[in-house]
This record gives sequence, C-alpha cells and structure tokens, in this order.
Amino acid sequence: GAYPPFPWSYLGQSRRNFRKGVVCLAKNYPYGYGDPDYRQPPFPQLHGKEAEDYRLWLSSKDFQLLENEKSVLFGTLLSDGTLGLSKDGTCRFKVGHCSDHRCLVEWEHKNLQVLCRTTQGPKLGQKNLVCFETTRGTHLKWVYKLFYKLSPSVEDPKKLVIRKTISKELLKQLPPTPETLTAIFCCDGSIRNDCYAGKIAFQCFPKAELELFCKWLKKHYGMETNIVIHSKTKNQYSISVLSKTFGRLVDTIEPIIEKDIPCMVYKLNRERKPKAKNL
Repeated sequence: GAYPPFPWSYLGQSRRNFRKGVVCLAKNYPYGYGDPDYRQPPFPQLHGKEAEDYRLWLSSKDFQLLENEKSVLFGTLLSDGTLGLSKDGTCRFKVGHCSDHRCLVEWEHKNLQVLCRTTQGPKLGQKNLVCFETTRGTHLKWVYKLFYKLSPSVEDPKKLVIRKTISKELLKQLPPTPETLTAIFCCDGSIRNDCYAGKIAFQCFPKAELELFCKWLKKHYGMETNIVIHSKTKNQYSISVLSKTFGRLVDTIEPIIEKDIPCMVYKLNRERKPKAKNL
C-alpha cells in the first residue's frame, strides 16, 4: 500500500522486485516518489526499506518542491517555523501552534506531507502546542542556507549571530502566491480593532530587512505598509498593513482560510469591513 501509483503489471510481485521496478521507473519520472499524482493525500507512513528508499529520493538531485509546498514552507519559516541544521549536515523543519489553531497546523502539514513520510502527523506536545516535523535529510539544506545567515543581532547589532535573515536572495525565491501570504499572516498577522487594517509581527527582523519585505509586498500585491516601532528598548519593529490596501490581503488569503483554516477566520477582520472607507 505504501508505493507510488505505477502500472498494474507490478501487482502481485514481491516487495523486493517491486522496489527494483520503482527504482527503474523513477529515472523516467521527474519526481520519483514525489510524482505530482502521488502527492495527493492520504499519504501512508513509510517504514523499513521503503522509508530508506524515500530518504534517498529526498536527498537526490531529482527532488523538487512543488509551488504550494515551497510557498507554505517559506511562508511558515518567515514566521513560526524553524529549520535546524545538525552537525552531520542534515536538516529538519518543525512548527507548532496552540491547540486552538490545530486546523492551521493540519493545513501546513497537508501541504508538506511529501516531506513527512517517515514522521507522525500533527500531535499535541508540550505547552499545549500541536506540532509536526519533517523527515531529517540533506534535501532542505539549501533552504537553511537561504534563510539562516551570520548577521547582526536585532537587539545588539554589535553581536553576530546565526538567525533568520530577509535578504534580496531570499525574496527572489519567495513565491508570490496566496499560500505564502496565508502562511505568514496566519502565523504572525493580527488585526486592528479600530479600523479595517492589520499588522505583521516580524519583530525578529531588523528594520532594514522589514523594508525589503515591504517592497516585496508592494511589488507583488500592491500593498501599502508602514514600519512601526514595537519595542524601543529591544530595537524591534513590526509591519502595519494600511487600511486602504488591507482588503487586498484579505481577498488573497480568504478563499484558503474559509476552505481549510476556519480557525483563522477572525483574522479577516470582517466586523470592521463594512466601516472601511477605502473599499
């Protein structure tokens, strides 16, 4: 049951011969185990030799992230997700949200299931967080290098630390898709109670990097934003999405939230929408 959907002629063969056939066929398929048709749920968890073959495929040069996978991975990494690099050069992505936002974790996991074939799905962990993690391997090392740089600390610019960094190189790779914006706003977005506007809490990035990200929002979504002080003592800033273009953000993420992430409907600020003057 834990095999890609290859020709019927493989039915009834031994697992060993089946795997040999899969390995041969994988050379003619751009995604191998990740054939686009095979990325539709449900995804059976792999064990034993199948898990080993899967890890080899992930670490092969043929492994590619589809657009929705890259969007959710990158968008979540810019906010609540983390990507750890071990001494042996392998990486593992992890993310967790409070139990009230379980549907957000399930949406993230659904889009990243191709990376989670040997790990458990979302589960309740410490501090009442629902979490999941991806299979460890070298296939995400390029993503780690893209996100994590030796850069000045936000709180103490004289100190160099390895941290998430918004760079021009990263923004060139960041997909301008609804999934990217949904992942970012569901994790780090909030709404204002006095008007039809919102905020993106990117306090872990310095002001100069937030300016780069605001230019990216302006270029791809036409969003008008301001960078506002979050904490003077900690040198932290956040992004304010102005009311005149907040509706564009909502129009982009609303279909996904309504369909797959109902626990985040409150972030659409529907109560303030009828009072907005710029719609």
